[in-house]
Amino acid sequence: MMKELNWNGVACVDMRRDEKTRKVFILEINGRFWASVLPSFVKAGVNFPMVLLKLSLGEKFEIPRLKSAIQVSFKEYIHSVLTFGNLKFSDTKYKSYLNDPLARFIQVIS
Repeated sequence: MMKELNWNGVACVDMRRDEKTRKVFILEINGRFWASVLPSFVKAGVNFPMVLLKLSLGEKFEIPRLKSAIQVSFKEYIHSVLTFGNLKFSDTKYKSYLNDPLARFIQVIS
C-alpha cells in the first residue's frame, strides 16, 4: 500500500476488517511512530525504529529476546490501588514522563 502511495518513511496504519465481508478499511495513516514505541523499548526491549532502519538498509539484525512486559491504563492502575491490587505506577506509561517532565510538557503544548 505504501509503495502505491509512493511513501518513504514511517507509516502507522490504523485499519479495521469487517468481520462478515472481510473487507479492509483504512482509517488513517500517520507519518510517525505509534505512541507505544517508547514503552515497547523500555519495557519489552524492542527498538522498532532500529528494526526499521536495519530492514531499510538491508542489514541483518538479531531479533531481541522475548521479554514479557505489561502496560496498563491509568484507570486500571487507579482501580488496582483502590482495590489493593498488585499493579504499580511503573506498569503505566506515565513513569517515563516523570523522568523528563519538560520534554513531555513541550510535547503536549506542541
